[in-house]
Amino acid sequence: MRALGLTPVARNDFTITISVDALRPMAGFCVASMDDASCLRLRDPASDGYVGGLAVLAPGEFSALPPLPPPAGYFHLRAPGDLQVVLNGVNAAAAGWTGRGTHVAVVDSGCYVEHPFFRQRNAEITVVLGPGASDPDVDTLGHGTMICGNVVSIAPRTRVTMIKTTDDASLAAFKQAVALKPRPDVIQNAWGNPSDGSIVTAYDRAVQAAVLDAIAKGCVVVFAAGNAKILFPPQIPEAIGVGGAYINERGQIIASTYASGYRSVVFDGRIVPDFCGLVGPWPAGVYIALPTAPGSIIDSYSADRRFPDGDDGFPDDGWVVISGTSAASAQVSGAVALLRQIDRKLNQAAVKEILARTALKVDIGTSAQGSPSGPPYPNLATGFGLIDIGRAIETLEADHAAKKPKTD
Repeated sequence: MRALGLTPVARNDFTITISVDALRPMAGFCVASMDDASCLRLRDPASDGYVGGLAVLAPGEFSALPPLPPPAGYFHLRAPGDLQVVLNGVNAAAAGWTGRGTHVAVVDSGCYVEHPFFRQRNAEITVVLGPGASDPDVDTLGHGTMICGNVVSIAPRTRVTMIKTTDDASLAAFKQAVALKPRPDVIQNAWGNPSDGSIVTAYDRAVQAAVLDAIAKGCVVVFAAGNAKILFPPQIPEAIGVGGAYINERGQIIASTYASGYRSVVFDGRIVPDFCGLVGPWPAGVYIALPTAPGSIIDSYSADRRFPDGDDGFPDDGWVVISGTSAASAQVSGAVALLRQIDRKLNQAAVKEILARTALKVDIGTSAQGSPSGPPYPNLATGFGLIDIGRAIETLEADHAAKKPKTD
């Protein structure tokens, strides 16, 4: 076999497994026939007889990635179950509120859709290339895969369209998301430019115009507030800016020192965030075991560092213990998909009002900027608090029931 240019990689008493770059003519052999879609028979021209067969393994038929994240020696949550429990979404899922019939667009680095986390849940994820992007099957950064893991954890039956992009093309990709047909119910964003001062650039105005246009067209637009950064898009008053809080081993809800929380100096009266998803504490928000692209930058970077700066994992296993306001905003986007499943006409302002009204108040801890939690609400650390999916759905259903005309 080696003389023929084949590479044996494993054997047992019955077969030998070989590796080839592609099916191509090999010295002394040619493809004689195809018995079915997965079996090739080879003929030896010298003897005019069949000398063997190849059972072809189709690319992607099996995944070498573990279907579950590896254990870790520190307190953390595991997607999707722990996210649904902590955010009070278990009963909602049991009642059929899974995001079915809704559409979430994600503007991010791509998604490794072949991950067992998605395949075993029959997640419907499509990758569309944004301006200048390439390789739809690849997520080099691994960030977008993690984001989709959060969305699917909360809304497993929503349809996800990933607009693969880079930071410098995010606005163009956002416009592409708004133009999707059918138009998405939710647009999930974890991009932005630093904006510590009161000066609003021309680019910021272009971003603001695009966000307001998307909202006017019926999309609910969600942004990550930032990890210890002050970013422009979440400061837009009409946008949903998502910060972070976490629940510790004792069940306490604490503002995340890794997540941003502040008063905008660009827009008078604007507090960021509006409310929170789950984000672990400083220094790296190592808190939730989530899928990522194997061998991606996030996968290897986190594995190279010990807890709490990293996850003590493996650099190519496709799993990372992470969080940040990116993850939190994706959890909120999943929750919005559930609300839009109930009411497809629910607009941006109504979504903000329901999630704010039903959020769990956070009275312990500070944001990354040192802003305190606690009353009055919204506070500068966590806004109105940690989203409560169950209460939000119950409130929306009660609101609908109250509007129905009563009959004898």
